[in-house]
Amino acid sequence: VHVYKQVFIPNAFTPNGDNINDTWYIPALNAFREFDLYVYNRFGEVVYHLKNENKRWDGKFKGKDLPVGAYTYAIYTKRYYKPFNGTVLIIR
Repeated sequence: VHVYKQVFIPNAFTPNGDNINDTWYIPALNAFREFDLYVYNRFGEVVYHLKNENKRWDGKFKGKDLPVGAYTYAIYTKRYYKPFNGTVLIIR
């Protein structure tokens, strides 16, 4: 059992193949049985989605690298009324 005092959400990652911060991952999501995580580009298009399974995101959409920039995320859980939201930066 892991107890998380707060949900830490990294705000940047560098998917450049150097094996350092190459993926975006939120360990505290493992504490939620049910959640939906959405990542949106600047046009509001969903470029990444997770549902109830915590996986690492490599910064790709439809198999292609997304451009460097800020992406908005929203995490919805049944435990909290308000979603966790913010931005994550892709830096290459």
